Amino acid sequence: MPSSESPWPAFLRELDFGIQAGNSYGPRALAIHSGLGRLYVRTHRRSADGITAGLVTVFDLDSGRVLATVETGPDDYSEGALVLDPSLNRIYAVNPGDSTTSVLDAETFEPVTTLDGVDQIALDPETRRLYATGLGGLRALDAASYAPLQEGSLPSDGETLALAVDPQAGRVYLAHRDAAGYALSLYDAATLEMLTSAPLPGWPDALLADPAGGRVYVTCSDGERNYLWALDSEGRLVDSRPLGNRTQKTYLALDSAGERLFLGREVYEDPGVTILDLRRGREVADIPLDRAPNALAWDGPAGRLLVSYSYAEQIGVVDVESGRQSATLPTALDL
Repeated sequence: MPSSESPWPAFLRELDFGIQAGNSYGPRALAIHSGLGRLYVRTHRRSADGITAGLVTVFDLDSGRVLATVETGPDDYSEGALVLDPSLNRIYAVNPGDSTTSVLDAETFEPVTTLDGVDQIALDPETRRLYATGLGGLRALDAASYAPLQEGSLPSDGETLALAVDPQAGRVYLAHRDAAGYALSLYDAATLEMLTSAPLPGWPDALLADPAGGRVYVTCSDGERNYLWALDSEGRLVDSRPLGNRTQKTYLALDSAGERLFLGREVYEDPGVTILDLRRGREVADIPLDRAPNALAWDGPAGRLLVSYSYAEQIGVVDVESGRQSATLPTALDL
């Protein structure tokens, strides 16, 4: 209702949407810190001058409120990996735009340092080693001081696509491509000596190590189908499971305590999450979603699955027992 003393509308009510000024877009990689009760999300922001800044958006898991949006290096499409070290309270955000990694304090959100020459990164929390590709090699760093510990060679003339580590098997898994095609190479985690390499059908959608099960899982497509491959720590193919047609992308999350693997399918005619019982080797549930997922993370203490919807600027909270989405966390809000 207009004010009688002013040409402007009178102030009536303030609405707090729990989103900080400066929206963040395209959420993808997720990391959960159960000890702090926080969710970290890889996002980005494009300014009016067209310059894109990579971000880490931080949610409070209890309230669903955004606590901070922290600027990192360049990441135009939120494609950089996000790795959490809960013991040292550090977040690693890979910046594809300049091959660096921003290291943030997970509690205060303050910058700790920037690691140069990093394309992919993985953490071994047991030995407190960081593994990174870049600068023409694979190297191991001390997770506290970032001092170099070991260096190994990479396949020549290739592109590194994903990195994972299995502390129990003492393996580092590297998905890459070169002129011959796509492959998964296995390295000794202590010496960084390449042990073997297994060809992959195509570009890996996801790479996930399962130390308790002694497996590494990779999803990828050939010219016809999308597959889940399971390999052992020697690089032998244990299982090949067709998932959908070649246009489907499938993202992974692991419930190691419950021996369940979650497979989120990015396919627009039938988006959803399939739950695979790893003990029995069969699908036990399928949860339909309203949108196609682009990343998954399992919140073990809360017993829920978190799902990134990159093109809706949202995180979905899925109750896997009821098979329904119970909440939505927006990273951006259009009014």
